[in-house]
Amino acid sequence: MFSATFPKTMEAFARKSLYNPIEVTVGVRSIVCKDIIQNEVILDDEDQKYLQLLELLGISISTTRLNSYVTNLILVVNYDCPNHYEDYVHRSGRMGRTGNMGYADTFITPTQER
Repeated sequence: MFSATFPKTMEAFARKSLYNPIEVTVGVRSIVCKDIIQNEVILDDEDQKYLQLLELLGISISTTRLNSYVTNLILVVNYDCPNHYEDYVHRSGRMGRTGNMGYADTFITPTQER
């Protein structure tokens, strides 16, 4: 079994199903890049998520217009909170790979698991 992300449930399944499995980890496991500023945006309901996304995109579009040479991703918005930490790390790490500073905003509503 090969995977870029390996949630704990899948890891448990693999260990139970495979005979004498070998795990190869490249880099450090489950750590968000230090150059990413992480924000939790706690909202009252689902409708607010859409309005908040429009506000963030408006800011991003304005910033992009000012600098036509923007080639690197500087913002990741987790519209729904990922179910697994590995997924969060994978999504948020999209902008930190090139050594650039970036932002990861995660929208959370009371109905979502923490």
